Amino acid sequence: MLRDPEGSLRKMAVFMGCPFSPEEEEAGVVRDIVDLCSLGTLKGLEVNRSGRTMLGLKNEAFFRNVTVGDWSSCMTPAMAARLDGIVAEALEGSMLTFGATSMD
Repeated sequence: MLRDPEGSLRKMAVFMGCPFSPEEEEAGVVRDIVDLCSLGTLKGLEVNRSGRTMLGLKNEAFFRNVTVGDWSSCMTPAMAARLDGIVAEALEGSMLTFGATSMD
């Protein structure tokens, strides 16, 4: 997703049965969605910089560094393996892939 966010968004839209129309593509809708949903944009929203959840947690706590591989500073290898298993099980039979493979 990081290498080709627009292409990934297009694949998700097709998978969900609502591909972008030629008019939407021409108008830059895909790029606009990618920009709107980027972590940089979301982290910069006032609500995420100063807001709090109903439990009193700061909204900014839900955002980490946007660096590939940074997960290793937050999880042990055992935690990562467990999470990988949970995700793989949840995706089973969905036609979605997990890890270094792609839908190509």
